[in-house]
Amino acid sequence: MEESIIETILETARLQGVPGITSLIRKGAHLDARDENGLSALDLAAKAGHFDAIRALIEAGADPAAADPDGGTALHLACVEGNESCARELLAGGAKVSARKSDGWEPLHSAAANGNKGIVSLLLAAGANPAARTGDGETAYALAKKMGENQKGKSRPAQEIAYAEIAEALERAERSQKIQEDERKPSKTQKSSQEWLFLVAAGENVRELDELLSNGARINEKNPEGLTALMLATKVGNSDFARALIAAGANLHEQDRHGWTALHHAGASGYPILAGELIRAGANPVAKGYQGETPTEVAMEHGNDRTAMVLKKFEPSREELLEKLLQEQREEARNQRKAMDELLETNRLLLKTLQEQGQMLSIALGLDSSKKAAESSGNEEAADAPRSRSPKARR
Repeated sequence: MEESIIETILETARLQGVPGITSLIRKGAHLDARDENGLSALDLAAKAGHFDAIRALIEAGADPAAADPDGGTALHLACVEGNESCARELLAGGAKVSARKSDGWEPLHSAAANGNKGIVSLLLAAGANPAARTGDGETAYALAKKMGENQKGKSRPAQEIAYAEIAEALERAERSQKIQEDERKPSKTQKSSQEWLFLVAAGENVRELDELLSNGARINEKNPEGLTALMLATKVGNSDFARALIAAGANLHEQDRHGWTALHHAGASGYPILAGELIRAGANPVAKGYQGETPTEVAMEHGNDRTAMVLKKFEPSREELLEKLLQEQREEARNQRKAMDELLETNRLLLKTLQEQGQMLSIALGLDSSKKAAESSGNEEAADAPRSRSPKARR
């Protein structure tokens, strides 16, 4: 069919809706016909952002899942162009969220590679597989990460941030999917509340936290890898569960086998929003691991520049560090003076006690001497008595 006919169908769908398209169909128009470039009226509408035309075409009978010879669909085009309303109409009409082109690209890959955060969220909610790989073996997360790196130094901070947020959402979805798949394997009754606390921390279900804690799960317990539930939730970007754990009293300063806190894991995994929330809840932005590394340094080492910027913002300035050091020194001096005063008071009391004991001993010794003197005098008198009576006895 000539290109002008396809354009006529599109314009009719835009301006006249279903009645106009129905009239064209009666005249022999085929809604899924394609022009010389392989595009249908639905494709052109998705590409141009005419969501109203998409709705009318689908209601009139156009197939939202129809694909070109390479497997591309109208949903792919909406994802490339960033037309979220069109993508929403197509999904509502029955478009395949996992439609796969000959190069292995699915709509999620297209949305991620083109920095369309809203569509990425829409596709994930519709059941898109975050772990799906293109023919080159790349996931949507890898594509977003790569495109975000390409934006650095191009004076496009908004796009760089968008790619970072997309990558964060995709990585979280991919990890969550894997954890949830693992969770389905055993029966829940086969695991203890503590084991389920760790599993849920790495997943998305916040509703079970109170139940798990009431059944004996310890909120700061560490798993065999040395991670607490808060560390696990932070590591996979499970923000909702991390907030719930913090509200329930999770220790923000617990350290794993490397001396890392939950904030270190936020830096390593690249979750700037969660990192900020942890700090506002009381996490130490300059806490050091066993190798002396801070959360900011960990974020930079893992290439998470945006997270590093957030962490750096919360780090104290040199003047603040100096003031804190002076305060600590003053506090230490006060504690030393207090300890010295307590020691002097203890010694004074001890000396007083010794003096009182000495006085009591002197009194006791004086009484003992008097007693012995009295006894000695009595003995002498007793000894003289027989000698005075003996002459009378001889008479």
